[in-house]
Amino acid sequence: MQLVLKEQFKVLALTILMVVISLSVSAHGEDTLTGSFTNDLYLNPQTSSLITYRSDLEVTYYLKDMRLSLSSVFTEDSYHSQKFGLDYSLGLLDTYSTLSYDPDNSRINYFKGEADTVLSGIGIENTFVLEYLEDEEVYGSGYELTLYGKIPDGPSLYVDNLFGMEDNEAELLGLVDGSGYTIQTGS
Repeated sequence: MQLVLKEQFKVLALTILMVVISLSVSAHGEDTLTGSFTNDLYLNPQTSSLITYRSDLEVTYYLKDMRLSLSSVFTEDSYHSQKFGLDYSLGLLDTYSTLSYDPDNSRINYFKGEADTVLSGIGIENTFVLEYLEDEEVYGSGYELTLYGKIPDGPSLYVDNLFGMEDNEAELLGLVDGSGYTIQTGS
């Protein structure tokens, strides 16, 4: 366990160094770098020993119309999770993407890409998910297309189509980590 902790602290130290370097670079421009680092330590008061800990590092970098984000979670026995995000606006199109990496298993947990726009009062939302299916040890994908709004001089509209996936309420509520969807495999 001591070797694992040393490796985690190396990764943590490198990440903090990257944040400090980024702060010094962004201090000279219009870009903005924000972030937070929290530690939760759980101690046994009777033995004065460490029971467990969790560290969360959140970093967000704003570059004009682009937002880059990084989220890292460290626990007492592992570098638990890593997420990267990129949000960008291109005219009428807003895009959002998240890549979740599992350092324990050296694999991508999921990639979620979203694109939203509004045309003539009708909102169009597209969501694509590529997710690792642990039971089958393969990747699966799904797509969601949502149309909503009010047709000029006409009725209101809301259509939500899911192809190859369904909502995962526990992930959507943040109770467990995930893309917010469960990929359907047909088996």
